[in-house]
Amino acid sequence: MYDPASEGFSASLCAIDRCQVGLLRALATRYSARLYLKGGMAMRALFGSLRLTKDIDFERDPSLSNDSLRKALPAALRAAALASTLQAPGVSITKDTRTTLRASLAATLKETGAPVHFEVEVSGRGLPPPEYLVRLNLVPPMAYRMTQFGVSSFNAHAMAASKVAALHSDNRSVPRDIFDLNDLIALGANPVALLARAQHDWLKAIAGRTIERTSAIGWDRANEEVLPYLPVSVRGTFDAAVWEDMCLKVAQTVDAWLAEAQ
Repeated sequence: MYDPASEGFSASLCAIDRCQVGLLRALATRYSARLYLKGGMAMRALFGSLRLTKDIDFERDPSLSNDSLRKALPAALRAAALASTLQAPGVSITKDTRTTLRASLAATLKETGAPVHFEVEVSGRGLPPPEYLVRLNLVPPMAYRMTQFGVSSFNAHAMAASKVAALHSDNRSVPRDIFDLNDLIALGANPVALLARAQHDWLKAIAGRTIERTSAIGWDRANEEVLPYLPVSVRGTFDAAVWEDMCLKVAQTVDAWLAEAQ
């Protein structure tokens, strides 16, 4: 992992990243193969994405109950915040259902007193088959003064399948899904076998329509929601033309996956 402080990020994002890595280390050490990293932090920590993430997401094994996490997560989040020099950390559980546990951290930067906020979500909707789960070694930035540790995670194929589902979700439309899918395509991810397990009616309904989804997320939103989470050196090479090319590439690849999955 690279150190965000050396890449021109704001103090708030640097503090969030350090806190998230600390939280990930605590939870990965405690729960091992019962808690699986996914989403933006998995893209950054395990697949080399340059994009920082504001929130952190996990999927839990059925053997890990919400009751256990409800007790452990707030304490782990507060400890990670204090270790990353955030002050006055307050943690609240903002969602608690059979399938989702969500905690919110609100703190302030030690240097400026500026507010810092991010969320942690643990889902219990079911894991992909074991062959799509991996245990990888994560090496934090040297400035974080953390030893390397093992992390259980979705692999690239499972990440791609979840991103395809997110991109076609009726209640979600965010540019980071396109950015992450572009990275996963470059990594050689192929989620066809996993997508083929989905309901045929769903596959049929979304096949060939990915360009509609990507076209609806224009450059203005990508500029606002993705660029601040990229290193300064990368932001200068990212413009509307690059975004349009990325959207087209992702749409064509995803629709090819969906056609094969049927």
